[in-house]
Amino acid sequence: MEEPQWNRCGRPKNRFITLDDGTALCARYRHPQDALVRGEVLSFYLSKYLAFDNVPAVVLAQLSSTDVLWRNQNFTASADWTEGAFVALIQWMDGLNHERSRVRMPHLLLSHYESGIPLTAGSLDNRQLNADHLSSLLQWTDLIVFDYITGHYDRVASMQDGAKREMRPSVMAESIRNLRQVLGSGKLVLIDNESGLFDGYELMYHGGPETGLQFLGFHRRLLRSVCVFRRRTVGRLRSLAASPGPDRVIEEYAGVREPVYRKLVETPEVELFRTMFGVRLKEVVAWIDQCASPR
Repeated sequence: MEEPQWNRCGRPKNRFITLDDGTALCARYRHPQDALVRGEVLSFYLSKYLAFDNVPAVVLAQLSSTDVLWRNQNFTASADWTEGAFVALIQWMDGLNHERSRVRMPHLLLSHYESGIPLTAGSLDNRQLNADHLSSLLQWTDLIVFDYITGHYDRVASMQDGAKREMRPSVMAESIRNLRQVLGSGKLVLIDNESGLFDGYELMYHGGPETGLQFLGFHRRLLRSVCVFRRRTVGRLRSLAASPGPDRVIEEYAGVREPVYRKLVETPEVELFRTMFGVRLKEVVAWIDQCASPR
């Protein structure tokens, strides 16, 4: 276990961990705010359900000084962690802390976001877009859908917030928070997803008439800037939205693959998630349907 750095695992109580086989992980410790740990792991399993492969893998662990994973680590003294608390062990990907891995919104998408006119397939007809540009665009529309459903407030939404507070629209053209790309391939990686589904919902729906409504508006505006979506993503969204309880589907999907998830103590944020997850999912599907309708 090593102490974090600003560009490697972040917060003071997090730790950079190297396993015996050389695997590197970030241990996210947020006790007693377990909704953030829950958000990290459930956001990952939502991404897997939607067939996304751009969210770092997450494994939950419960701290126990007698467990083989933590034996001889003395985490209560070295990290000020609490026995029995939960940590999210997040896949560490080399190269993502490099300055060249930072990502800006594609100019084409940014121009449609600024104009308020959705990017459509027709918008692409007269543009010379190569395979790399199209791949980047589709990765971005997946990101927009993912962040809308999860209510992630610390990626594009935080840029929107900064642009509004500073009265400086050019903020949106800067490197996006908590988004990286793999050097060489251009594959986007959505990092730091702790705000998803629980804390993000709490902010939007219980954050008061100013903050809550503002972030609801940020997500709505970004979603409505695009009408180009990956067919596979649309199919997964429709299937999940049509299920009797989309929230139960995702929690069961996670619980089967991550048994420790069932041990997390339920907090008020969990009930809010169960109420609003299906609503946000259906809002995305309704927008996709609107995009597909004759104009």
